[in-house]
Amino acid sequence: MSEHAWSKTRLGWLSVTANEAGLTRLVFAEKPPKGHGRGGPFTHRALEAIERYFAGELNALDALTIAPAGTAFQKLVWAALRTVRAGATLSYAELADRLGRPRAVRAVGQANAKNPIALVVPCHRVVSSDGSLGGYAWGADRKAWLLAHENVARLLPRPRASKPTARRAEAPLAALPLFERLAEPGLHAAP
Repeated sequence: MSEHAWSKTRLGWLSVTANEAGLTRLVFAEKPPKGHGRGGPFTHRALEAIERYFAGELNALDALTIAPAGTAFQKLVWAALRTVRAGATLSYAELADRLGRPRAVRAVGQANAKNPIALVVPCHRVVSSDGSLGGYAWGADRKAWLLAHENVARLLPRPRASKPTARRAEAPLAALPLFERLAEPGLHAAP
């Protein structure tokens, strides 16, 4: 049996769903329905961990058991994401390399975008190889806040894996503070 609860955070409402197997869904939502509750024993642990995370205990979500629905590949990506600790980031290409599938960068990006358990499966820690924020299902402003909360001050361009090609090398991008990147046109997500 699934339980559902809501939690109000600094970044808005979170909808939390869990069952006896673990947390199945954790997503940002506009607002809870009338008469929303605080869930039961399956959601209680997640709600406490979320409160501790937002209070500054950045590893509070690490011990939560998850049970997301998804394909075998998606679950593989989500399991790899859980190994990325607070304060660290990696690129989509680096994540594909970790999985032993360096050519699956787009598939990794799609699995990342379909992550049903925000924060606990930290898809916000995946950034673009060029040092930009990259996408986030719940908006660039939330992603930037989460990375700053986790003490990520700068996003740096990632070295690309060496491929035998005849293309000329691109000039490296200068590192910019995280919020300067957000000020660039086109990096804010539409509400």
